[in-house]
Amino acid sequence: MYILAKQFGLKRVYPDNPNNTYEIPDETKVSYWILKVKAGNVYGPLTQNEFSKKRSELLIPTELKLKSVDSYQKNY
Repeated sequence: MYILAKQFGLKRVYPDNPNNTYEIPDETKVSYWILKVKAGNVYGPLTQNEFSKKRSELLIPTELKLKSVDSYQKNY
């Protein structure tokens, strides 16, 4: 069983203000991860090209898709 993940880096909202370190996602800085659950293997951070190659190498089915976290039902 695998978990696929896409991670956005962070950027400071006010980079010129050293007293305000608030950060938001930076969609220009993207890393990908592959976690092989039972074996405990973690591959990443990967570029999109490295992610595609590793996914093929591990024979991860194309039916396994990345989904938005917001698409999951919240049970709280």
